[in-house]
Amino acid sequence: MVEIAKALARNAKIIAFDEPTSSLSAREIDNLFRVIRELREEGRVIIYVSHRMEEIFALSDAITVFKDGRYVCTFDDMPSVSHDALVQAMVGRNLGDIYGWKPRPYGEERLRLEKVKAPGVRTPVSLSVRSGEIVGLFGLVGAGRSELMKGLFGGTQITGGQVYIDGQPVSIRKPAQAIQAGMMLCPEDRKAEGIIPVHSVRDNINISARRKHIHAGCLINNAWEADNADQHIQSLNIKTPGPEQLIMNLSGGNQQKAILGRWLSEEMKVILLDEPTAASTSAPNMKFTM
Repeated sequence: MVEIAKALARNAKIIAFDEPTSSLSAREIDNLFRVIRELREEGRVIIYVSHRMEEIFALSDAITVFKDGRYVCTFDDMPSVSHDALVQAMVGRNLGDIYGWKPRPYGEERLRLEKVKAPGVRTPVSLSVRSGEIVGLFGLVGAGRSELMKGLFGGTQITGGQVYIDGQPVSIRKPAQAIQAGMMLCPEDRKAEGIIPVHSVRDNINISARRKHIHAGCLINNAWEADNADQHIQSLNIKTPGPEQLIMNLSGGNQQKAILGRWLSEEMKVILLDEPTAASTSAPNMKFTM
């Protein structure tokens, strides 16, 4: 609001908002939208940049789409613009090509839970997941899905039941034991629990697996680190100026892909993804599911 006041004090005719709601509460967002609409009624030009679909549709009289630094198209007739059409323009592909499901063969059982309980998980959970299979856990915030993930990864203590990987019982009481057993977690709160914000993309990708590639027991293998980071930046299509860029300067979707690259460097058997596309743009969301 202070920045808007500064712009009005200068009698600005064109005001650009770049992700203005990223750190605002719901009430503050409502107030901001009210002010923006009032500015529009006064005849000022508003440029609003956001990855949040609901905000774009709530405010915009026209939408211009960019992809990979290039202009894609402009939607002028807002009543006729659908969510799917906008996402397709952002991604550059038909949504059916992205979400098209095809049956595929699965391997042997890789993960099995038998009556597992953890803090926040009130009833025992039993399930089986085979190699090459994706199993979704669905529920509202607080339903126990994230709590189960943390318990499996050793972030909290499992209070009952047994976990099996490749048919063998495993006891996981801390994340290091989960990693050793071949299990990884992309946490829901990426900023607090996933990334090291003041370190580079390269360091965030390599920090777990580097212990397997050090020289003489204590020297970092710079050649491996450079090759491994470059490989995952390319294979996961992480948008970054370079591997030395601070990860805190990347978008949410690219931060999440860097975390995934970290665990793929470990060649994990079980991948736990807790809200992996939270706070990401729709385009990275699509790429995350491919």
